[in-house]
Amino acid sequence: MEALDLPKNFWTLNKEELFTELKSQGTGLSQEEVTRRQEKFGLNKIEEKKKFATLTIFIRQFKSPLIFVLIIATVLAASLGDFKDAAFIALAVIINAGLGFYQENKAERALEQLKGYITKRVRVIRAGREKEIEAENLIPGDVIYVSQGDRVSADARIIYASDLQIDEALLTGESLPVTKVVEPLQEDISLAERTNMLYSGTLVIQGFGRAVVTATGAKTEIGKIASAVADQKEGQTPLQSALQKFIFKAAGIIVLLSGLILLIAHSNGLTLLESFLIAIAVLVSAVPEGLPIVMTVVLAIGVQRLAKKNGVVRKLAAAETLGSTSVILTDKTGTLTQAKMALSRIQLFEHAQYINISEAENFLLSIALLNLESVVENPDETPEKWKIIGRPLENAVIQSAAKQNILYPDVRAGDDPILLLPFNSGNKFSASIYQLSQKHSWANHHFKNKKPYILSMVGAPEKLLEYSQFSQDRKQEVMAQIEAMATSGDRVVGIALKELSNVSDLNIRDKENYQGLRFLGTMSFRDPLRVGVGDAIREVQRAGIRVIILTGDHQGTAIAVANELGITIRPENILQGQELDKMNPDQIKARLLNLKLVARVSPQGKLKIAQALQQTGEIVAMNGDGINDAPALKEADIGIAMGSGTDVTKEVADLVLLDDNFKTIAEAVKEGRNILRNLRKAIVYLSSSIFDSIFLIAGALLVGLALPMNALQILWVNFFADSFPGIALAFEKGIDQTESCPINIRQGIFTQEMKFIVFVAGILSSACLFLMYWLFLRAGYDPATVRTFVFTTFGTYTLFLGFSMRSLKKSLFEYNPFGNSYMIGSILFGLILMAVAVYVPFFQGLFNTVDLSSWWLILSLAFSAVNIFLIELSKLVFRQVND
Repeated sequence: MEALDLPKNFWTLNKEELFTELKSQGTGLSQEEVTRRQEKFGLNKIEEKKKFATLTIFIRQFKSPLIFVLIIATVLAASLGDFKDAAFIALAVIINAGLGFYQENKAERALEQLKGYITKRVRVIRAGREKEIEAENLIPGDVIYVSQGDRVSADARIIYASDLQIDEALLTGESLPVTKVVEPLQEDISLAERTNMLYSGTLVIQGFGRAVVTATGAKTEIGKIASAVADQKEGQTPLQSALQKFIFKAAGIIVLLSGLILLIAHSNGLTLLESFLIAIAVLVSAVPEGLPIVMTVVLAIGVQRLAKKNGVVRKLAAAETLGSTSVILTDKTGTLTQAKMALSRIQLFEHAQYINISEAENFLLSIALLNLESVVENPDETPEKWKIIGRPLENAVIQSAAKQNILYPDVRAGDDPILLLPFNSGNKFSASIYQLSQKHSWANHHFKNKKPYILSMVGAPEKLLEYSQFSQDRKQEVMAQIEAMATSGDRVVGIALKELSNVSDLNIRDKENYQGLRFLGTMSFRDPLRVGVGDAIREVQRAGIRVIILTGDHQGTAIAVANELGITIRPENILQGQELDKMNPDQIKARLLNLKLVARVSPQGKLKIAQALQQTGEIVAMNGDGINDAPALKEADIGIAMGSGTDVTKEVADLVLLDDNFKTIAEAVKEGRNILRNLRKAIVYLSSSIFDSIFLIAGALLVGLALPMNALQILWVNFFADSFPGIALAFEKGIDQTESCPINIRQGIFTQEMKFIVFVAGILSSACLFLMYWLFLRAGYDPATVRTFVFTTFGTYTLFLGFSMRSLKKSLFEYNPFGNSYMIGSILFGLILMAVAVYVPFFQGLFNTVDLSSWWLILSLAFSAVNIFLIELSKLVFRQVND
């Protein structure tokens, strides 16, 4: 094949000219040509510009108020001539920023890797076969298929369209969808007027079509202006807001305390320079420097754990919101059930004109096949080996029909419908219009009026019955039978048709055109429950989380599934979608308390339920898969998309379930709570030593003693030695049982339990350490040795505190304190750093320390044991007071 020369003004070409220019054809490119073009054009992807991303992450490390406090301390120390302290504090700030940058950048890269699990796929015709490939493998000349909910993967010229409407706001700014056409257009028109073109990144709102790819990757229109497409600014999650409030409050208190210490020191006769240096020591001592790093690590570890369980978190900070979830709104099909539907029965309601029941059933199956969007990738194989791409229900129809020797490719006869209205949860049915010909031999003797066109419909039986020829009495009789089938647990689907003489001006969305349908009958499907999903529901309920089933299925089917899952459904627990759509917010809120099931729910109904729950203070997690679910998923605190769902739902979701399984939602909530628990443990651990330095310095000033520690010693302990056990807490799991009620982070990051442990145990241990300092000096021990002892004790006891912080609720004696290998390693590393500061000559000069004898070390370890006892006592007292 000769060289391919691109680009051209493809919107001016007709179908034949288009194929000529692109050297392609309706049956697609050959495999040999695909290989050649992939080498020429490369992957269909736009390389993201990351050059400012790393700089942004690095700058973000300096935005914490706690880091601002340390920067102020650096500037003050330098301006007062204390260059050693200034240099050391500055070094700590830089190392903190470096470690924070490393961890956050690593977490962001890991998150990008996880997003790679969510592959974008597209239907393409190659070598005469329709199949599904990864979108990045598209090349110019490929013939692609797009339908409602798809994100267009490349620029393409449309060759077939059925009610195809595209949202092109990304490119043109136009908020209304654009109706697409097939006909050639004039050359000198703007991009917004090229209505026979598809553009990469735009969204299919309704309808479907086929098109020939004209540009990929950076050559697409969106690729040319990629720099203008910036990521949306994301709002803060509840944890980010709570943590920011905590940090700002802490920073304010720290600055006030430092100012107070400065005044006390100066009033005690110290020079202004000496007073400032003391204030700097307090500033440094009160800042939990490792907190920003620990937060990033805790979130990143939680996200990676969840990925191993088939849950991909798309936004790192959203992981913690999972732990606050109080209500889960879940779909039924594919989430609670396996989406492996098997046809259990066909019920005929019109069969008198057929030779026998079998012929009538075969005709009904054939009519149903006309409405499907599924693709058989290997139609030449036997039906048992077919690889079918499509919705589970559609695939079940194809497989069931094949067992009756009614083959999907034969029924369709290679034709596309003239018009197609795909199934969506709003209409609850699909509709298609075909022109019958000699190729459709199976249909020739089945129609009463021999009209050339047929309207075929598949969907909710009650919807199709509304438009049927049946009398009102007959409709009620049929509906009673359908309800009986649904109550047994079957998913019941209706099939209807109508013969048409002319379709030139017919609007397939105008429901007046449906009047007079022949309601042929129903197909009933059995969809078995997912293994273990009942246990997963009971587990989240024990954790205090409500589960509400929102389904488009019939009420009877949904009740049967709920009962099988062990969920008792009474009349007051049920809401019908039609009723919900008519209710105002106050009426919905009045029903929420007892609500367990909404049947025949619309996408707007899902949104109304989510909003009503949020207005009552609930934190809502919700799943969905269709384009119409996207607004509700975006509204929910945690939007959960099915891995098999549409592109747009996955794009707005916070969490994507690769296995579409409710068990993964339960695991996500459990991991979210684990993230919050570990973060709170880390905050308590890093805050536990704040009072020590304040007590020691303020106490020394008040009684006229020399300062027991300087700023460098405090910074060495707080940042270099103690941060690592805080990070090790990110790896904790399995010690604490799942709470019986949701963790509402909106009420604040610092719980009463945390305050009790930090303040009560912290004040007692601080007072004890100061008392020891005062007694040893009064007893006449060498001041340098006593100060080194205080520094050593301050460092070692906070390290050993890591064992106690592995659970804020359980006693140290209720779990294996050595069960976290990361904690053991971090404590050993911290002890080595403390030994270096005390015994290595260079660091002795830097920190003003001296060698300690074994007696002092034993005493230091004894104090650590006493401090752990105080922490455990405070846990016990709090539990007893609050039980």
